[in-house]
Amino acid sequence: MANARPAEVSAITEPNISTADEWVRRTEAAKAFLIHLHNFKEEDFYTVSGDDEPCLVGWSKYPAAWIERSGFVADDAIPTGLVLHCPPGVDFTGEPHDENDPIYLLADCEFWASLTDEEMRVLCDAPDQST
Repeated sequence: MANARPAEVSAITEPNISTADEWVRRTEAAKAFLIHLHNFKEEDFYTVSGDDEPCLVGWSKYPAAWIERSGFVADDAIPTGLVLHCPPGVDFTGEPHDENDPIYLLADCEFWASLTDEEMRVLCDAPDQST
């Protein structure tokens, strides 16, 4: 049986997002859980201001109208006050880290945390199906 996810976390990560205000509130809450439950650093989060131009990949939890053909969230859909995760430094390709939605990060962390040891063994020891 999978490890239980706290109801407070599921309330943030599970429902689809319908308004910009809801998105802002839920990213603030997700940030708090990421710091408290998953040891993320406060300084790796920032709040979008009027001068920012973040680049966010679309997600199925967002309204379809917010997503451009490119698969990214439209600039005018990203509200001021939205909390984003963007640690300093670069990724393994040498590019700057991408901004990430804390709600998505929390859902991902909670998915991995919910797996039992046996489920992790099966997942990690599964043969490569790509060939």
